[in-house]
Amino acid sequence: MAERQRYGKVIGVREEKIEEYLELHREVWPEVESMIKQCNMENFNIFIRKLPDGNHYLFMYFEYTGDDIAADEAKMVADPKTQEWWTHCEPCQKPLEDRADGEWWANMEPAYFLA
Repeated sequence: MAERQRYGKVIGVREEKIEEYLELHREVWPEVESMIKQCNMENFNIFIRKLPDGNHYLFMYFEYTGDDIAADEAKMVADPKTQEWWTHCEPCQKPLEDRADGEWWANMEPAYFLA
């Protein structure tokens, strides 16, 4: 078994789309959840918070147990049902302006972990 790796990501959420986004995630499509698991992602969570700047942000956390996250991410990107899901989610999201090239959700650096 591969060593568990932890990932945190952040993205803005459009104010007028918050309820739509939350409604989507109340009943995530089973095919999407299955693909997340097939791509060796566990403890997959998304949190929402309004920060003092007045904007809402989504924070994603998951643990990766595979051997090649790039290959697993490519598998997820190629999945037609996941692509369809994203057509509903992405209009609700507002990527951070300072994210790295090629990122939709901005990667976060780990600061602390208690085993």
